[in-house]
Amino acid sequence: MSPSTSVPATPRISWRALSNNLITRMGFISVAFWGLTLLFFVFRDITSNSFEDHPYAGLLTYLLLPGLFWASIAFSAAGMLLKWRRIKKHPEEASNALVMRPIAKRLMGVGLVITATWLMLSGFGAYKSYHYTATSAFCGTACHVMDPEHVAYTNSVHENVSCPQCHIGSGLQSSIQAKTNGIKQLWEVATHSYHTPIKTPIAHERPTKSTCGQCHAPEHMRGEVTRTITHFSTDAGNTPLRYKLLMNVSGGMGVHWHVSDKYTVTYFASDAACQDIPYVRLTKVDGSVQEFMAPNFEKSTLDESKLRTMTCADCHNRVGHDFQSPKRAIDTAMGNGQIPASIPMIKRVATKAFTEKYKTSAEAATKINAAIDAYYSANTPPPAAAALLPAAKEALMDVYRKNFFPERDVDFRGFNDNLGHFEFKGCERCHDQKHTTLDKSKTIEKKCDMCHTLIGQATGAEEIEKMVIGKVDFKHPEDQVSLKKTCSSCHALKKE
Repeated sequence: MSPSTSVPATPRISWRALSNNLITRMGFISVAFWGLTLLFFVFRDITSNSFEDHPYAGLLTYLLLPGLFWASIAFSAAGMLLKWRRIKKHPEEASNALVMRPIAKRLMGVGLVITATWLMLSGFGAYKSYHYTATSAFCGTACHVMDPEHVAYTNSVHENVSCPQCHIGSGLQSSIQAKTNGIKQLWEVATHSYHTPIKTPIAHERPTKSTCGQCHAPEHMRGEVTRTITHFSTDAGNTPLRYKLLMNVSGGMGVHWHVSDKYTVTYFASDAACQDIPYVRLTKVDGSVQEFMAPNFEKSTLDESKLRTMTCADCHNRVGHDFQSPKRAIDTAMGNGQIPASIPMIKRVATKAFTEKYKTSAEAATKINAAIDAYYSANTPPPAAAALLPAAKEALMDVYRKNFFPERDVDFRGFNDNLGHFEFKGCERCHDQKHTTLDKSKTIEKKCDMCHTLIGQATGAEEIEKMVIGKVDFKHPEDQVSLKKTCSSCHALKKE
């Protein structure tokens, strides 16, 4: 090459030339759309508390929308890169980059309209999807194997509290954890590798102060509330037994001192279900500590990393998904009039039929009805009671379907209910008169009036009608038993 030969100057490639392609222009529109949408949601999050009612808002606002925004930028950049490589091969396109053929203009116009329409529909769909994923219907029926839990939830006192409010919570971290776990659950459902019944995630419970505490803050729990319990005997007359309790629910010296700000209760459970608790530690607000241990527990074996802090859910562990035992479910139905108590022996016959194990709900319906028919064919009830049997059988099956799910292996046998101390140990996991300090000077007491006072007890409809409210001493129906025994030692359910 001679010295006089000049090298052609590389044409300057402008941003305008690089952006003159369909991919980049579509990316620019997408950037604008998702950017404005992101700003809108961030503004809503900053200026209002509406997202607190929609736990998936954090996922949408701070994960999905930013992802779409940056993906749009990457889409635009990819178009510019492709254009730059083309101009390098064909320098002449840098100067006439803005000159477009009519057909290209029309195609670009059609593409822009389609892109804009698609983006608007996608934005609307994302918004609607976000709302749907924050509903109990999605959690209970959409893609999870949670129909027993959903049925129990819809029949609980918390049916108006959405599932995500308790199980997900607000904030980006909660949303990410929920969706990550959701991917695992989706795989388990697809491969049928999930456990039945669905295990209670005790190790991954959300802090109850941000769930229960939003409505049931301990500092607002004052005074007493009454609770009426009605049982029906298994005698021929289905004799009703009624107890009225005055519950001390205050956070001072009442039931809820366990979760008050003045005390911190931590404990060690030797089993995953937290039913065997050999060690309890009480820390007071002044920093003083008391330790209580069950017999034969060696403190030297205590693993401090496995200590749990007591929360609302340690007692109220089935408030949203309660599967009642046969006795309790039938008592409830008889108490509210679903099942007439005037049908002789209905409590005994129904309880026995409910306690049997069935493979399917259809089998249960057939065999429960057959058991009832067989009994009353052999033991003819009075005409008035016989006329009530068809409706009673329908009511019994309604009760069964709300508490027993044979296909999922879900019923009372799969879950512990820690509220109280009748069918499960509950309070008596610690309040058993056996947990003592090292020097044996103090004991976790087991006194009936520590949490509640019996203010009424009556047997039979006539006594119940005349029952006078006032402190009374408990009398065990039929045979007297030692009050040193725990209720659950006799009434605890047999779990298979």
